[in-house]
Amino acid sequence: MHALRLQLADLRTQAPGGNRLPAASEDKGKDTAMRAANLGYALYPRSSAVNGILGVLTILGGDAARGRALLKTSVELDSRGYASANNLLNIANFLANGETKPAAVTLLQVATELYPADPRLKTRLEDLD
Repeated sequence: MHALRLQLADLRTQAPGGNRLPAASEDKGKDTAMRAANLGYALYPRSSAVNGILGVLTILGGDAARGRALLKTSVELDSRGYASANNLLNIANFLANGETKPAAVTLLQVATELYPADPRLKTRLEDLD
């Protein structure tokens, strides 16, 4: 547990503003956000939110298979939580602008697998393809 506290303290010193962890969309904060999400997963592997956040960040990093597994776990734990159909759609819409568009497409592909009955996800995926 002491080692995890040291890792968290290290993350806080690297984050702009001291105690504020950067958003994943900040270029220089992506590595820190991923490290923070991995630390959260180490502490709370059965957290719906942690699995969802790490799943999205993992997809952004290019590992669709692991991201899919993490998002699936998040949905199994709480389908109305972080990896809800609505939130995944909102995240994909945000990512669809610019260089993160491929990640948005991948995220929507995963979301349509997790929520096959949600027509909004399929429609948005068709719009982006």
